[in-house]
Amino acid sequence: MADVFQNDPLKKSGNIAELSAYMHAEMERAARSDRVAAWLAITLGILGIHKFYLRRPISGIAYCVPTASVAFVYFSYFREGAAAEYGWAIIGAFGVLIMIFLFNVARLIRDIYTIRTRVEHANERMEKKILEELEDQ
Repeated sequence: MADVFQNDPLKKSGNIAELSAYMHAEMERAARSDRVAAWLAITLGILGIHKFYLRRPISGIAYCVPTASVAFVYFSYFREGAAAEYGWAIIGAFGVLIMIFLFNVARLIRDIYTIRTRVEHANERMEKKILEELEDQ
């Protein structure tokens, strides 16, 4: 992450009250909302958008790839009747993708129920990063 304070005049001043106010403003700016995260999880959760919002891109990709794969296999093979041509190989691959997809649906349900805790953890991680940047100066 880029240095948030690189052009900050307060960085050189050393005034504790001003630094504290600036740090609080940065934390407020970077904080994630549990309402937004819940809305993203409910509406676009199967694509992992809520994970990207909570700064968990690897988990977001783990949601997105199986969903895109299931959609691709369904629209390319089953909709056009190619399943009869490829036989059990496509049906087996689609079955595996469906199992992964259903696993992600179960994860999504868990995420929706624990969204407040996940938002708190994301905000704590960002607060820690901001404090580390302040200490580095």
